[in-house]
Amino acid sequence: SVEELQWSPSERQVFASASSDGTVKVWDVRSKAHKPAVSVQVSSTDVNVLSWSHQTSHLLATGADDGQWAVWDLRQWKPSANGSATGSTPTPVAAFNFHKEQITSVEWHPTDDSIVAVAAGDNTLTLWDLAVELDDEESRDTAGVKDVPPQLLFVHYMEQVKEAHWHPQIPGTVMATGGSGFGVFKTISV
Repeated sequence: SVEELQWSPSERQVFASASSDGTVKVWDVRSKAHKPAVSVQVSSTDVNVLSWSHQTSHLLATGADDGQWAVWDLRQWKPSANGSATGSTPTPVAAFNFHKEQITSVEWHPTDDSIVAVAAGDNTLTLWDLAVELDDEESRDTAGVKDVPPQLLFVHYMEQVKEAHWHPQIPGTVMATGGSGFGVFKTISV
């Protein structure tokens, strides 16, 4: 099944789809063949959600049933004659295995192409800053806490969180829906 569709922010006749077979496909509605321009296997599980960066239109974030979410550089996805990616499978620009359950929502910040909101079935909504990198002197520990990526900015706990969206006019404000209703919050970090 097709789990998610999203139009390209820069090309009005191009959209991406995420599927339960673990693929993401990029489509061009002008194609007479009615086949994807490119298809890439990005997960061994269902790909539930995707989000196109509005600032850097060649970046696409995906979230899957195994709790992993990743960022892909679409310039690495080269189509072949049958629509599948040629050569070796592209590798993500960034990949995170922090969440313990399926990813239910992923969305790029509307004005900052390094910030991503991710919701998951483990009752967490996380905010990530992809611009953060480890220095040579830094270890894998973040403030003494193990297994927390340095890119993780914020964790919001919400029962059965399903979807999260950035407010387009109020920077850093997020609305999320879940089993207990909806919540609106703004962090000091974004």
